[in-house]
Amino acid sequence: AHSEAVALLAAPPQTTADADDGASRMMVVTSHVAPGREEHWRAAQARLNALVVGFPGFDGLEIFKPSDGSHNWTTVLTFR
Repeated sequence: AHSEAVALLAAPPQTTADADDGASRMMVVTSHVAPGREEHWRAAQARLNALVVGFPGFDGLEIFKPSDGSHNWTTVLTFR
């Protein structure tokens, strides 16, 4: 799924994660999707999401679409 998504991006995803406090962990991924490739990215992201929900400790996933015309999509994953 990762190799499929790479072709849809205008730049590599940027990932940041909060400090592990022993109770939960959050990962934020910003993906700069190539203009015109949004629907393909959403489909690839949906397939990746289907895999992530099966990981031990998975707690939630939210995707935020760009609001400023930047083509930067933000995915927030949380784990216990």
